Amino acid sequence: MNLRERLTLAIITILVLFSINVGTDSWSNNTRKASIKKLQQAVQGQLEVSSIKQNLDSFYRTVLLHHSLQQTAGQSISLPEITQALAGIKQLQNDLKKLGQFANSTSTDNYQLLWQQFSQLSQYWEDFYRGTASNAQYFDPDHSTIQYQQLLSLLQIQKDALIDIAESQNIEMSKTEKVTNRITIVVFFISIILTIGLGVILIRYTNSELNRLKQGAIIIGNGNFDYRIPIKNKDELGAVAESFNIMSAKMKRAMYEVHTAKTQADQANRAKSDFLANISHELRTPLNAIIGYSEMMLEDLQRGEIDQDEQAKDLVKVLYAGRHLLNQINDVLDFSKIESGNMTIYKEAFNPNQILQEVINTIRPLAKKGENQLFFDNSQTAPNLYSDITKFRQIFFNLLSNACKFTQHGDIHLQVLYDEAQPERVQFVVSDTGIGMNEEQLSVVFDPFIQADTSTTRRYGGTGLGLALCKQYCELVDAKIHARSEPNKGSQFYVEFATLASQQQSPSENASVAAAI
Repeated sequence: MNLRERLTLAIITILVLFSINVGTDSWSNNTRKASIKKLQQAVQGQLEVSSIKQNLDSFYRTVLLHHSLQQTAGQSISLPEITQALAGIKQLQNDLKKLGQFANSTSTDNYQLLWQQFSQLSQYWEDFYRGTASNAQYFDPDHSTIQYQQLLSLLQIQKDALIDIAESQNIEMSKTEKVTNRITIVVFFISIILTIGLGVILIRYTNSELNRLKQGAIIIGNGNFDYRIPIKNKDELGAVAESFNIMSAKMKRAMYEVHTAKTQADQANRAKSDFLANISHELRTPLNAIIGYSEMMLEDLQRGEIDQDEQAKDLVKVLYAGRHLLNQINDVLDFSKIESGNMTIYKEAFNPNQILQEVINTIRPLAKKGENQLFFDNSQTAPNLYSDITKFRQIFFNLLSNACKFTQHGDIHLQVLYDEAQPERVQFVVSDTGIGMNEEQLSVVFDPFIQADTSTTRRYGGTGLGLALCKQYCELVDAKIHARSEPNKGSQFYVEFATLASQQQSPSENASVAAAI
């Protein structure tokens, strides 16, 4: 049960108890009102009985008085007195009918007898007054007295019934009040107990959850991003704890990414530092050679000791050092152009076998320097390509130079792989039997400023830009390059180009197309 459901249950419980209290009070008020109404009717009935008895007694005495005057003095009853007497009888009938409104189920039978008795007596009295007027009716006072006494007795019974009703209503109101008070008190105490109990449970639960959240926030804030706040209930506080856990996981991942980025930045800084040291060494070596041989030639000229053969050898060495220096500078400039987006390519149709043969002829002296055997397998003639010749030549010059540098007394192969079943692609493979690379070294072999092993820089030299430039040249001309290698077993570099047949532009458009990258 989540926190919202707990609070909802507590509110509903309190509202139910409040409704019970309100309902009890409403029932009590209605019951009391009904009892009071019945009590008022009973009291009014008693008053009505008393009034009827008083009027009846007064009328009875009047009848006896008229009869006595008539018998003893021979005095007749005047017409106004007869009219007044008949009106009195009518009034008594109306009062008795009104009394019937206050009769209940227990006094109805008595009221019927009362009405019958009164009807007989009133008729007797009415006949007396009407008979007196005509001197045709005999009146028996004893009979009238008996009926009168019976009528009084029935009125008393009716009054006692009304008294009983009043007393029962008083008892009913007392009981209702007691029941209401008890229910009110019970509901009040239950409300207090439930309110306190639910409040304590909610406070204890909320404090427990908040303390766990606080403890978890402190632990996570101290850098322990592996910590997870335990989630006991999937409620609102549990959702907050889950959010903390998600935040902790994201912070851990962010910290890992920051640490990785810092490590990579540090590696890049070290690589650039190594590159600066390497390039300084690589540039200094041919410059020292140029300066040294130039100074020797100048001294020979100043002494007049000129040996043309020696001069020619020295000039060749100066020329080689100058070209080597130019290649190093060109690599740096090309990489800088690619990084700044200013490298330009010129696409044209050409025969790749012919260009590769030129590269082989250029690389052959470098292969002999390491006592390597250089083989070019051009048994499969590659179709014409539509690309940048300079970048194509530079890619394989760098790959073959790299193979010659890291191979001693071994074999270096350049192979063309072309399947006529797939005429849109052609693949070139440069393989060697050199020192090779492991998986970790192979993963960074195309990264700039980085060689597979820093010890190779000291042993074999180089700037670490050759393979990086190959990778970027391939990306510029829409070619693909990847490598395979094993330590001490050599390396293989695979370069794949799209053929002229797969290009959107036809060979008839042989004009050089300049594309700014």
